[in-house]
Amino acid sequence: MAPSKSEKVIIVGAGVAGLSTAYSLLQQGFENIHIFDKRDYFTQGYDYFKGCDSPSSDMNKIFRAAYGQQTHYQTMAIESRDTFLKWNEMIKEENFEGGSPIYKNSGNIQLTDQKKLPSFEEYTLKNMSPTEAICISDSDAEKRAIKAGLHPCSVDPFEAKKRGAHLQGVLDTTGGMIIADKCSLLEKRRSCS
Repeated sequence: MAPSKSEKVIIVGAGVAGLSTAYSLLQQGFENIHIFDKRDYFTQGYDYFKGCDSPSSDMNKIFRAAYGQQTHYQTMAIESRDTFLKWNEMIKEENFEGGSPIYKNSGNIQLTDQKKLPSFEEYTLKNMSPTEAICISDSDAEKRAIKAGLHPCSVDPFEAKKRGAHLQGVLDTTGGMIIADKCSLLEKRRSCS
């Protein structure tokens, strides 16, 4: 039996996960939602330097969609990336917290000095499109990284290959960084308004 929309819902934690849960429940019509946290994020924001210590209170989180054989995680990551891109547009239009994005597409690279790619990376190449996953030893890797909007160093970090280091790896062109504290501020605004 589905719970009543007026039933009390208690969420422990006012980080991005708790706030996103509250927002989702509000979107579904739940009316009696209570969020509890040991910190006062209304006065402290999500500022680490003001004593906020949740996982959402630091500057950034790594974002990736490369999950080897675990394509269900890959699918969820790509869907969340689409949401982050929409939020980036909204943030820019509204000049929320200065208008800078919460998702920064800088790519995410998994490296190894082994002669052969580990199976995780092999599966990533198989399960992602050629524009989303680039084997850094491919002859056209730099060209493909640039086409994806990334810097050439994305496929040769610290010019290691140019200096003769043997590296294997896969660049996830959808990867990057999430500005976690700003994401929490956005969710707080959306779920508490």
